[in-house]
Amino acid sequence: MAMLEKHRNVLYKHFVDEIGEEATQAMLAHFPARDVEEPVTRADLATATAALRSDLATATANLRSDLATTTADLRSDLATTAADLRSDLATTAADLRSDLATTTADLQSEIHEVSLGLEALRTEMHRLLNRQIVALTTVIGIAVGVILGAG
Repeated sequence: MAMLEKHRNVLYKHFVDEIGEEATQAMLAHFPARDVEEPVTRADLATATAALRSDLATATANLRSDLATTTADLRSDLATTAADLRSDLATTAADLRSDLATTTADLQSEIHEVSLGLEALRTEMHRLLNRQIVALTTVIGIAVGVILGAG
């Protein structure tokens, strides 16, 4: 308990004459003048320690709860994002398959058209070749006839 100022004054006046001012001030320094200057007792320390431990336990529990909530939220967000990505991937794969099928059909059609064009070209070349053969045969026949007739 703190010493009242009037008691400090009485002690100071009594001892200053007996032991001197410096020694009296040193002695009175061991007696607190205010409640905040009182020495801490073991009971005070135990009470403060218990309160601190309680506050720490509460803060730890709150942090664990917050961490659990945040973890659950993140897992939920991750699951939603994964589902969205899977859906997007499936849609993209279906679109690519459709595009591939369309492109394949277009290429097959173009190949068929080119094939028909080549067949028509082949037929025309045979026709022209046959005409050339007939023309050359005729020319050779006439030439042979002229040579035999002249000879």
